[in-house]
Amino acid sequence: MFFSGWCLFVIVVGGVCLLFLPAYSPDFNRIECRWANLKRALPDLMPKCETLQEAMYTHFEECNS
Repeated sequence: MFFSGWCLFVIVVGGVCLLFLPAYSPDFNRIECRWANLKRALPDLMPKCETLQEAMYTHFEECNS
């Protein structure tokens, strides 16, 4: 990561502590797993439900029970 001299000066004088985060990984993000499961379940749920919202609600209810 590159900082210009001015940016580095402002960071140091301001007492800012920089925390570098690891690269994004969908495998470690639980919401990504939820969306993947929902996308797999939707083709089976849609014929049984009137709306997408109802299908999503049904899926999440089944997952939480």
